Amino acid sequence: MMRIKNLSFLILLPFLLLMYPKELKISIIPQKSEVRVKAGSEVILSLKVVAPKGKIAKISGRVRGYPEYIYEFNDDGKYYDKKAKDGIWSSGTSVPDDAPPGKYYLDCEPFDIDGNSITTKSKTGEEIKFTATFVIIVE
Repeated sequence: MMRIKNLSFLILLPFLLLMYPKELKISIIPQKSEVRVKAGSEVILSLKVVAPKGKIAKISGRVRGYPEYIYEFNDDGKYYDKKAKDGIWSSGTSVPDDAPPGKYYLDCEPFDIDGNSITTKSKTGEEIKFTATFVIIVE
């Protein structure tokens, strides 16, 4: 009798899982959250991303206070990215020669295939964006 109960539970399990919404589990972690650079030098930034396959189509980074500076992160094995589809998204650039010394913040945000920001809900129902921030110190 016990074996039949266990078997019926296993048969019902897939249906139960379909009935309840799944929590979106994504993590975006800078490989190195603080980076020191000199004006005129090259900087490569990488994010370790854990997300359901196909959920993230692109990651963009914007320099806080300087919206014209937008950096696209890739996981395609080209340019600054070393290996395709390994969960490490990378971007890089040359720091302008005339960049004033100081602390800059690069806020990175993932987007889905339709260009929508990827969000989740807090326990109170508030929509929260997934983000990661690099601190870039120009010396």
